[in-house]
Amino acid sequence: MLNLVVAWDATAVSIALPSIATAVRGSALASFWLSTGFLAAATIFIQPFSVLSDIFGRKALLLAALTLFTIGAFVTAVSRVIAGLLIGRVIQGIGAGGIYALSSVIMTDLVSEVDRRNWNAIFGAIWALIAIVGPIIAGSLAQNGQWRWIFWINLPFCGLAFLIIPVFAQLKPALPGAKIPKLRSVDWFGHVLFGASLISILLGITWGGILHTWSSPATIASIVIGSVGFSMLFLWSWLSPFAPFVNIRPFLNITNLSVYLSAFLQGIVTFSALYFLPLYFQIAKPNISLAAVGTWLLPCSVALGLFALITFLFISIWTIWRPAVWVGWALLMVGVPSMALFTRTTENGIWIGITIMAGIGAGILFPSLAVALEVVTGSPSDVRQAREAVTNFTFVQTLGRTLGVAVSGTIFQNGVLNQLLDNRTLARSAERIAQNAVAHITVIHGWADGALRTGTQDAFIDSIRTIWIAMAAFAAVAFIGSLFMRSNPTKRRPATETNGLGQV
Repeated sequence: MLNLVVAWDATAVSIALPSIATAVRGSALASFWLSTGFLAAATIFIQPFSVLSDIFGRKALLLAALTLFTIGAFVTAVSRVIAGLLIGRVIQGIGAGGIYALSSVIMTDLVSEVDRRNWNAIFGAIWALIAIVGPIIAGSLAQNGQWRWIFWINLPFCGLAFLIIPVFAQLKPALPGAKIPKLRSVDWFGHVLFGASLISILLGITWGGILHTWSSPATIASIVIGSVGFSMLFLWSWLSPFAPFVNIRPFLNITNLSVYLSAFLQGIVTFSALYFLPLYFQIAKPNISLAAVGTWLLPCSVALGLFALITFLFISIWTIWRPAVWVGWALLMVGVPSMALFTRTTENGIWIGITIMAGIGAGILFPSLAVALEVVTGSPSDVRQAREAVTNFTFVQTLGRTLGVAVSGTIFQNGVLNQLLDNRTLARSAERIAQNAVAHITVIHGWADGALRTGTQDAFIDSIRTIWIAMAAFAAVAFIGSLFMRSNPTKRRPATETNGLGQV
């Protein structure tokens, strides 16, 4: 149920961004931060929730995460200004980070290795289902001016979870012993250093070229401070007397590094497509409804869900996962750059075929990387190593999603500005349009056909084209990295083993 609400939140907001930006008069920078802030908060708090769940127990931390997610959804739903929405989304993101982390950690506690693959399939099916129906429902709500229901709709599910979890959830309790010494042993400095460094870099990336020039002291200082912070974090992870925020040692294994790299780049590529494919359709086809935009995403989302299922069955029967990873990245390496062919006049058959190819590639990757995680997890008897592995996997994947939205948003805004500056008709309005590019998508819908409308559409679509090229480069890096994965089949436990609180 909790995976359902976080999956909904991840897939539904993107299609409604122009409507939200118009309603609250948010700039393009602020609009993208509705997603970047949510994902950044989730990324920062994944590791703390995982560590604290050992100290206070899984149930207490899961309820804390659910409480924050619910409060954030409520604040976002009732806010009338962009600042209120940003605050709500950050609170919601903190809760989502806890749900992301604990969903994976609890799975390693409660089920034997023989069943983990099945639970991964269930979680994947939930995401696939929401990927199919989420944009259609969200588009219908946004089309009718009811975009706030995208956030209101979370509350009944959260309320039901509040009733079920305390009574029925049998989760791993807190580890025995005094809590204060355990809290003192947590790497709080590493947590704070990572969060500050990530926010600093994201600020520099997202306001570069728009709010401040790339050569401005503010942009340079923000990126440099964040980079120095990450360098310090790396050294601290080696030298710290505490259990490090992120244990660097597992990344030194070539297969582990390749798996984590694939998870990271998968987050970048898939979330970039998740946010900018709906925007492309809204720009190129301004006469269709947002609900119709949701249906136009079906070739990609249905292909994703179908091939995720096929791949899961294939791997379950033949236990061959590396070729699936290679095929998935190869298809994305071809499908994503092919989206650069999209124009405002692209025929239906072309974009349908290309998005199906990309959807197949993404669908193959989800279950195959989940199985690759089993290799990283190592011995099923080592509970601490299993928790660390699944937390790291969730962490790097969510970090990739955060950077995917941030980097793509920056490419989009800077591209719009540069394209419009090259257009004599629109050059005088270039800076204003670029700063409000997301809300301006709804403005285009009201323009009559003519040079002004087509020139703006072409500028926006050309900017998105640059995103596809950048994402193709990331997919190529991931494909090359995946070639270094080594197969190390994990031994399955006998079917007679029982499940319970990490014990047999």
